[in-house]
Amino acid sequence: MKTVNAICSELKKIVINPYFLAGVLAFTMMCFGSSGYYDAAGSKEYSIFEMMTMLGTDKAALYEFSAQYVCTRGFGSWLVMFLGIIVSFPFVKLLCDERRCNEKRYLISRTGVFRYCLSKFTGAVVSAALICALGYLLFSGAVYIIFPKAEAGTVALSLPYWKCFLEAVLTGMCVSVLPFLICAVTANKYFCICIPFLMQYMYNTAIGKFTLDAKYGGSDIKTVILQSLSPDNISSILYDVKKCCYTLAFYAAFAVIALLLFSFAQRRYTDIGQ
Repeated sequence: MKTVNAICSELKKIVINPYFLAGVLAFTMMCFGSSGYYDAAGSKEYSIFEMMTMLGTDKAALYEFSAQYVCTRGFGSWLVMFLGIIVSFPFVKLLCDERRCNEKRYLISRTGVFRYCLSKFTGAVVSAALICALGYLLFSGAVYIIFPKAEAGTVALSLPYWKCFLEAVLTGMCVSVLPFLICAVTANKYFCICIPFLMQYMYNTAIGKFTLDAKYGGSDIKTVILQSLSPDNISSILYDVKKCCYTLAFYAAFAVIALLLFSFAQRRYTDIGQ
């Protein structure tokens, strides 16, 4: 019961933080910046923001402009790139502030090291999931107000919205683990957020290079391995659940390792008041 209370208390501190609301709003706004419609005739891609300006045209009659379809297009590549920053800033700021103000030692003395670490880890992952869930629901509600509804029997009604929603939530949970782990060794919140972002950029660059090499006759084994370790691979839940499960299994193992390393770091630092 003490563990549950510690987790609830941690979640409450994160959720009432203004940065949590800012994260939800940022997630929603970036959903509107995702690609929503591709014009094959003009070879041009339109964001959902741009689609809103086209509602009075003939194109608005296409099923791609229906609310049901647009709701499935919110989780785009730009949002995935910045997702780690959006979901991690609320809990990273809280962790770093506690360490700088020397509150960590007091909290550990009250709850114990492992309960403290478990509450921090659970708060980080669950708050990231909440930001994605609330942000996507807010986006979907706005889309249903702005865009026309598809008629029964159209292709749009068969689109897996729940899978798109689940993809966003699971990806947010996965990308929150590395910033949480970095918080164990530094109180610089910008370092905790920017290093994972830089690592993701380098990772995506490596993926592109290995994919290009494989295209021209090189071995694609490195590409397969790297792709299986990327949180972006969770998008395969839309068409390949087995492939997605491999990625989730990797991140589940990484989460356990991160929790153990974080716990070890807190035991090391507890007696020196950091």
